[in-house]
Amino acid sequence: MRARGFAPAVWMVIGAIAFLAASWPLRGQDEEPAPAPEAELDAEGKQQRFRELSRLFQAELAKAAWEREPTITALGALRHEPATQLLLRQFDRESKEDTALIKFYLGAFGKSQHRDAVKKALTDGFRLLKEEDFPAIAAAFARVKDPDAVKWLVETGWGSIPTLPPRAQETFLRVLLGTDDPRMLRAANGLIAEETCGPQIQIELVRILRRYKDNSSARKIARLYRLRDRDLQVEVLLALRDMEATEHSQTFIDALKNSYWQVRTIAVDILRDTHQAELMPLLVPLLEDPVVQVQVAVVQALRAVGGKTVVPHLIAALESEHGRVQDDASDALLWLTGKDFGPDHVTWSEWWKGEGQNAEIKGISREQYDELRKKREDATTGVYYGLRIISQYICFVVDVSASMDEPYQVYEEEESPGSERREGATGLDPARRGERTGNRVQRRKIDVARRELTRAVSGIPDGTHFNIIKFSSQFEPWKPGLIVMDERVRGEALAYVRDLASGGTTNIYDTLAHAMGDPDVNTIYFLSDGAPTAGTYQDTATILARIAEANQTRKIKIHTIGFHLDTVATELMSKLAEENFGSFVPR
Repeated sequence: MRARGFAPAVWMVIGAIAFLAASWPLRGQDEEPAPAPEAELDAEGKQQRFRELSRLFQAELAKAAWEREPTITALGALRHEPATQLLLRQFDRESKEDTALIKFYLGAFGKSQHRDAVKKALTDGFRLLKEEDFPAIAAAFARVKDPDAVKWLVETGWGSIPTLPPRAQETFLRVLLGTDDPRMLRAANGLIAEETCGPQIQIELVRILRRYKDNSSARKIARLYRLRDRDLQVEVLLALRDMEATEHSQTFIDALKNSYWQVRTIAVDILRDTHQAELMPLLVPLLEDPVVQVQVAVVQALRAVGGKTVVPHLIAALESEHGRVQDDASDALLWLTGKDFGPDHVTWSEWWKGEGQNAEIKGISREQYDELRKKREDATTGVYYGLRIISQYICFVVDVSASMDEPYQVYEEEESPGSERREGATGLDPARRGERTGNRVQRRKIDVARRELTRAVSGIPDGTHFNIIKFSSQFEPWKPGLIVMDERVRGEALAYVRDLASGGTTNIYDTLAHAMGDPDVNTIYFLSDGAPTAGTYQDTATILARIAEANQTRKIKIHTIGFHLDTVATELMSKLAEENFGSFVPR
């Protein structure tokens, strides 16, 4: 009795597993799947394989969906027109109540990529599936390359988008974008004025037109700015900038008063890039904007324009602001004047009243800036690898991959008791800062990282919001978000740092993206000893592009510290800092 009762349960479990396994390919992958072996057969081989599969397909019609899935999928993967037509004919006869079976057919149509299969999926598919299943369609048709199918998509198929519900519109557009065909411009231009397309669809359309710099669409794009959608307004401004649509310059000026701070930030950036000093009177009042990101954007704009007229405004910002804005204003003054008085408003004011009035404000090079930064001495704030800690919303990101266990040479004086925390200061004893005896000792990189982070945590003022993220193959935050420093928290943080241990590979992108995801963070100190070997993205260009995109309005300052980096890692770490308001410290 037990054996007889056990068998159905086993088959139910096997069926459930098979159903889930068959559904996985429809849940989305960024990479284009490798072609199935069936697709590599020659014409005669395909015909022979089709005959075999056709017989099997007919014999399985009465079976459950999960039992039929392998044959359905194989017919689609064959990429053989008779096989596709067989699937299409039978699809119309199937019960549309069997959602699992419908998904299997759509997955097969995606593998086939035949024009009729693509058309069937992007018409009937939206009607037969629920909205939560639409990502399965997008995944199955993420890389349509068949010429006839692409032609239908970019010349005819897109015309149905306005008639679809919003989620279906988004899915169809994702498929269209996946073709990466320049003929999408016609579709984008045709849809951009459609009122039935929601803001998210309009954003994607603007991105298409922006990518190809289709200046003929500038007027249509500019009209979309009137829609009160934050992300759409940002995309409109960026598109008009890239198209150099100067006839719409008033839109940029109007955006300075937009209710969304993200839009105001982008508008400041765009006007900054014109390098027109006459625009500064429009930007300076925004130094009093209630949002830090907007203030930072204005400071960067003042630095970009340069000249004597901007210096008093930057000095004034040192007095009226604190934290991140104060840090950026002092950096901007260093860039412009070659003087480093830190965030000290009084000293800067005295200098400006005296020799500053007659000084030539011509700016300095990156090399000069880095050299001055190395000599920076500031006993009133925390220091981490010579980098000031002024911001009140910071995150330390520390590499604990296996390579951090390797030996590393440090100077003896950095090991001395005088380098430990004293009241009001961190780092080396001020009397010995910058001094090098020439004697070195060998330590593991992870030991040096723990020591420097201990000093920094010891010197962070109470009230600072901070967090620590360690990473190797994966990242692991110390706390879910920023925590306010006090003596109890300091003790817990120091204990956490003492326990840091090395192991695993180096996942730079995912870790940095997570750190930037904290809405309160505005300064990151990122330490690593190598190029990325794990994570969503590992090539330098893609990581830089993705981080720049994420930081477009956030304006997070990213400082980077590198231990014995190779050429690839040096390029990544230096550009991460340079392109995100920070400094790179090679060690």
